[in-house]
Amino acid sequence: PDINLKINLDKEAEMFVKFLHHEKFIQNRESILRCYPDLRTLLKTGDIDESKTIHTFLEKKYSEYNTVITSVMSDSEEKIDKYGKTILEQLSLLMDYIWPKEHSGYLVIPTILPFSPFNENTLYFSMARKIKGNNKKDDVNHEILPLLAHEISHFMLRDILEQDEETKSDNYGWTTKHFLQEILAPILMNQKPLKKILGVEDYLGNPYLKHLNVEKNSITENIVNYYTRMYESMKYDNKKLFTEIVKTMADELESISTTLDEKFKMWNTYGQDIFSNDLLQKYKIPILIK
Repeated sequence: PDINLKINLDKEAEMFVKFLHHEKFIQNRESILRCYPDLRTLLKTGDIDESKTIHTFLEKKYSEYNTVITSVMSDSEEKIDKYGKTILEQLSLLMDYIWPKEHSGYLVIPTILPFSPFNENTLYFSMARKIKGNNKKDDVNHEILPLLAHEISHFMLRDILEQDEETKSDNYGWTTKHFLQEILAPILMNQKPLKKILGVEDYLGNPYLKHLNVEKNSITENIVNYYTRMYESMKYDNKKLFTEIVKTMADELESISTTLDEKFKMWNTYGQDIFSNDLLQKYKIPILIK
């Protein structure tokens, strides 16, 4: 399938509205308003049409950051043209997946949101780090190619779950499906040779996974590292199909989904504050897998 990159302010405005009021990702509102204090001020003004206000805000920001955005677009298009197909081929091998001939392809919409959401077969590529000039050591993990691999793996997993009777999406709750996709993305991205193409190093995915631990047979480890060992053992040592690996992982995640949900709510309730007191230690208490 093709991967196309296109600015779409209407769709981006919809995403801003969605995540300013998302019931599960409540910290995303604060993340947006912390990144853009001027938007916080605009939204405080009396009876406003929020959607229209955000659209106008976006037009202003795209004009203000035009030079940076043009550069990001050009760089992203070049990288997608050069490596996009290879990334899809590698994911196909890692996930035992072949796209149907009539597949419509994937759309990448750049956004100034401080995170990169997705919807259907569309992924939103956050340019916030670039336009804000926030250079951090993990910036490589937020470039266009890692984002492509991360989000497209979600789309592929969704299609796989829907096609296989054993792993039909209806068999699992929201929490299980969410953690399954977010844990699998870094597992796949850290496999050779995909890891080299993406330029990632010890990528653990979303921030809330970096501090999430599990305990099994008296051994405590990071949840992504634990399931990486499971994936690699089942795929390379036992030659299992991806659908079999996914079913094993999903069934186990479902068995601890209540605790996962508690941890997820805790992270989303406290956001950045989780790092400033004893909350992080509580969050890091391992989830027992029987």
